[in-house]
Amino acid sequence: RAVKRNVKAHKDLEEEHIVALILKEDAKDEGKCQKKMKEYCEALKKVKVELKQIYEKFENFCDDGKMKTKCQKLKTSVQNKCTEFKGKLDKILKQASGLTDENCKENEQQCLFLEG
Repeated sequence: RAVKRNVKAHKDLEEEHIVALILKEDAKDEGKCQKKMKEYCEALKKVKVELKQIYEKFENFCDDGKMKTKCQKLKTSVQNKCTEFKGKLDKILKQASGLTDENCKENEQQCLFLEG
């Protein structure tokens, strides 16, 4: 079943979700992650955008000293979320005949995260 793209912003959207969506495949590799984060931060500096204006949880996003740690945590977190969600989807697929719109709504945000 197709996932709708009109998802409203989630109030408690985690920083790691946003970072993973920005980095995409590079989130899985610590070296590429740090490089991409630096490039993203430099691009924002060039257009004179303060990260806090974009999203309050991003206030310290571009701190060089924290990028390595963020990338390590992000890689682990993304892998854990993917493994957990795969198990959940496998369980749902076994019960495919009983799927409802509620199943889709419940998993919509996670699917969008994994697509990124």
